[in-house]
Amino acid sequence: KEQGNLYIVSNSRLVDIKRTSKFYGIDLDIFKKVFTNEYTEQVGTKEDIYLKIMQEEGLCADEILVVGNNYKSDLKPAKNLKMNYCKVKDGFTFEEIMG
Repeated sequence: KEQGNLYIVSNSRLVDIKRTSKFYGIDLDIFKKVFTNEYTEQVGTKEDIYLKIMQEEGLCADEILVVGNNYKSDLKPAKNLKMNYCKVKDGFTFEEIMG
């Protein structure tokens, strides 16, 4: 069975992504790339970000599954670009994760 690559696209800083992934027990080594706020702030809108990553990584919209907790900022841009998408429920507050 063919497996795809995993990416993180976040408006968060890398230190916060590392802290959150540790909290949830997620090993960041499973991700091909992590796109942080340093990347996303340079590109523009979330649609622009998704398009740029697709171009850089040689991906088509139908090869992508965007998982997010915010329809407007995460999922609507994916829907507009004909990507697959899935909404997840918020589990913990930022304060709970940050300690």
